[in-house]
Amino acid sequence: MHAGTRWKHPLQIAGIFLALLLLLTIPAGASNTGATSCECKDCRITVTLKLAFFGADDNYIGRVISEVQNTWNGPPENPSTCGDCKCPFEVKVVTKKVTDCTAEKEYHCIEVTNYTEKPPYSGNESVLGHVRNGTIDPRTSDQVTRYRGYLYPPGTSTGAPVRGWWSDAMSTPHNGQPVTDFAHEAGHLMGLQDGSGGIMDFSGMTSGRVSQGNIDQVVRNNCGANPCPDRCCCGNGVVDDAKGEECDPLATPSKCPKGSACCPVCCQCEVPACDPQNGEYATEEDCKKNCKGEGETCHINYYTGCWDCAPAWVIASSSSYESTREAIWKANESLFHPPAPKPANMTTLKPADITPPKPATTIPLRQADTIPPKPVNKTPLSGLLSSVNDVPVVSGFLANERINMHLPEGEYHVTTRDGSITESGDGSGTDPTVNVWSDEETLRQIADGDLSFEEAVSSDRVRFEGVGLVNSLKFAVSGLIVKVKTAFSGGE
Repeated sequence: MHAGTRWKHPLQIAGIFLALLLLLTIPAGASNTGATSCECKDCRITVTLKLAFFGADDNYIGRVISEVQNTWNGPPENPSTCGDCKCPFEVKVVTKKVTDCTAEKEYHCIEVTNYTEKPPYSGNESVLGHVRNGTIDPRTSDQVTRYRGYLYPPGTSTGAPVRGWWSDAMSTPHNGQPVTDFAHEAGHLMGLQDGSGGIMDFSGMTSGRVSQGNIDQVVRNNCGANPCPDRCCCGNGVVDDAKGEECDPLATPSKCPKGSACCPVCCQCEVPACDPQNGEYATEEDCKKNCKGEGETCHINYYTGCWDCAPAWVIASSSSYESTREAIWKANESLFHPPAPKPANMTTLKPADITPPKPATTIPLRQADTIPPKPVNKTPLSGLLSSVNDVPVVSGFLANERINMHLPEGEYHVTTRDGSITESGDGSGTDPTVNVWSDEETLRQIADGDLSFEEAVSSDRVRFEGVGLVNSLKFAVSGLIVKVKTAFSGGE
């Protein structure tokens, strides 16, 4: 698809259909579903701790969540990061209550008791035998070791659930000093050992200080090698020569010569494919000279490198115009490459050709638009049809299509009839009715449910256009409806 229609691209559904088709031949990435897990997405690194509590009230659980997240994530003015490119790092705590820890297989399970009545304790087996028969009182005996709380065996985890015995004395002052027991125990649940510095030492527990070394070790333990790659330095507003960058899209100036733009993924100067017929220009001067439509202004599209002449509602609804690292991280490098040749019978729609629907107006839909087709055959993609219904205005559009999918990793084609896939394979198919542009990572996220239809379209990570006048109009209008709906529902 050409770069010019980035902000009016419809239909993620073509991409969603092909997502699962491609997943049949592309090995799925390893997933971590343990009680401690890590996700690296858009240069953000999140470690999730799943904690089940037996014997704790809501106030106690709330204190655990607050202390762990506030301590490990840092203050808003100085949030935690990792790696040379300073990727945002955060710990997320997910909790639930249980009536018994014995059967818990997915969460770290913590039993909470009153320290005065039943302090957490340990001892050798002969001593514990006396505790069980009542001849030794664990509350007072010096033959057992009492704790405010501890995890047992092995006491650390980077995935598998472990058990814990914590008391209500956790994270209360000790000898007049505050102690962040919860944050310390969270370190164990992310694979850190006692005495490894920062929050894992008593001095760190009393100061509530998580060191950079703590964070770096947690990332290594749970997220693998290099989860914050050099690509994440792109968009930091600095041209990092040590990372091989020759420009930065948010630097002033970007250091790219006139007529070229800084790729937001690789930080190299490239000449983008800009189509004036679609309201995009290689330079700001050319854009301002030709941007005469009512309510239209010129804005740099960081994802494409072009200056777009677009109305305010388009600019507000797309992250491709946002001058933030977070927006830059969602860019797709393939947008900077020249588009595939257009078929001779394709008609390009200009912004002025389509009037965006008013958000407050109910748009009448044909029955075919609102009732999803019933698949005739059960295919590996049939489960996806129910997801298509989430966007009813376009739910029936891919029931009978010849779709070409263009990815940086290769090209694929698929034919649908009455909602079922009848033919598919590598390479572009002949006489397509719709073209779709995306990338493998985006398709995986859509298929896994990590990225919604609306988010994919709004961030231009899935783009499509119909072939021929009728299909161009059909997909463009449906896409505009989805885009406007997303803009006014708080989506990207």
